Amino acid sequence: MLDFGAVTFDWVSFFLDLILIGVPVGIVTYFVVWSSFRKKLAELEKRVGSLEKAGKSN
Repeated sequence: MLDFGAVTFDWVSFFLDLILIGVPVGIVTYFVVWSSFRKKLAELEKRVGSLEKAGKSN
């Protein structure tokens, strides 16, 4: 524990908060970013497919 007079800093509570709050927030953020990436990837695959189809028609 660090004591700065009016403010004390406890390392155990810091790491406990990091685990209990930081890890779930990180996991949710990961899945939100991953799902948006997969959506953009699917759109790109559609566009490439349509361009390939248009190229074969010519």
